[in-house]
Amino acid sequence: ISDFQVVTAIFFVRKTMGVATYREDSNAILLDSFPFSAENMERIISFLKETTHTTKFLVSPTTSTNKTFLDLLSANENGNIQCQTLKSSCWQESFAKTCIAAHLRVRSTFDDVGIGIMQYLSQICDTECTEMMQSLGALVFYLTKEIFNLSQDHVFVSEIYRFPPDNRLRMDFNVFRSLQIFKEDYHPNWTKGGGKSKEGFSLFALMDRTITLPGRRKLHEWMVSPLNDMDVILNRQENVSFFMQDSSAEFLLSVSSHLKRTFDIPRLMLSMKKASMKPVDWLHLYRTLSEWKSMLEVFYLHGDATQHPFPFSQRFFSASYGGTSLTIIIEILGIIDTVVDVSKCMGGDYMIIRDGYNEILDQKRNTFDHIESELILAAQQILDQNPAIQVRPADSVYWTVRFE
Repeated sequence: ISDFQVVTAIFFVRKTMGVATYREDSNAILLDSFPFSAENMERIISFLKETTHTTKFLVSPTTSTNKTFLDLLSANENGNIQCQTLKSSCWQESFAKTCIAAHLRVRSTFDDVGIGIMQYLSQICDTECTEMMQSLGALVFYLTKEIFNLSQDHVFVSEIYRFPPDNRLRMDFNVFRSLQIFKEDYHPNWTKGGGKSKEGFSLFALMDRTITLPGRRKLHEWMVSPLNDMDVILNRQENVSFFMQDSSAEFLLSVSSHLKRTFDIPRLMLSMKKASMKPVDWLHLYRTLSEWKSMLEVFYLHGDATQHPFPFSQRFFSASYGGTSLTIIIEILGIIDTVVDVSKCMGGDYMIIRDGYNEILDQKRNTFDHIESELILAAQQILDQNPAIQVRPADSVYWTVRFE
């Protein structure tokens, strides 16, 4: 689906295994606990790998000594999955809860009404499950050091939920695989390591008609965790049927044309949160937000023309932005347009700041634009102060050629 990181922390003691997974694509954390024994160990690990596509497992020093467990975690048809051992102190219950309270933040209204992160978690899962909290604490510690390595030392996520959420169907691993919802194929040339995998003949491959990476990831998410709530299922079917109506054909074509000119918004927004944006990323963000703004106008025009307003436009856009508010997106677009002279940047991997935005920058720009005359003036001053220096005609010709 993508090269986003999916990091899973696993901790087990006695008969319970706690799991905490961070998905970089949705910027979300998934939590759960499972009954654990030697008999169901392989089934649970296979299910986790199949549904999360974990790229790295975090384990404790004690777990790393269990070779059978470690082999099951790292085994993969297309090369081994990386397993990283975190120091023992990261997995202690007291450290875990302190780390969670100090560093984990959720972008939601809960912060606005004074609800702390531990109270927020208590509404989602059983915070008395020691193994799950220890896994979450170790995961948060890893994220502060490796992914959200900002000066504030906080991990800002869009959402935390059970894996899968309560309104999603839990399928046994064997059932999940036998339905062939997904099937990975690999390049037959194993002399070169097999290469990257791709989706084979599966239900997902048959249904995938998406034209953007966020759309493909969303379809994958829907099929990994099917709904089990009838009202929610009917609501989704009603929303999808909106695009299937004959009256929506022109509207759908217009929306598709805008989508094809967009870049991967969730990735760009995540790079912004991590302060790792490159100049070309800001240009891609501007182009994408401009297309989304135009698309929003198409949504409203279609609603006015058909007297049937688009039923979930706000949620549609919010999901496409990785959960970011539409108001914030438009505000970001305005800020970029105020600071960056986009018309002069298109086609390059650089940014040009508008004249008049910063006085010091304008002075530096003016000096750079007149660098040739400044250097000639400096050279002339050196010659005036040092009459002994002789400049031959040939040297003068070379001087002129060099600065032209």
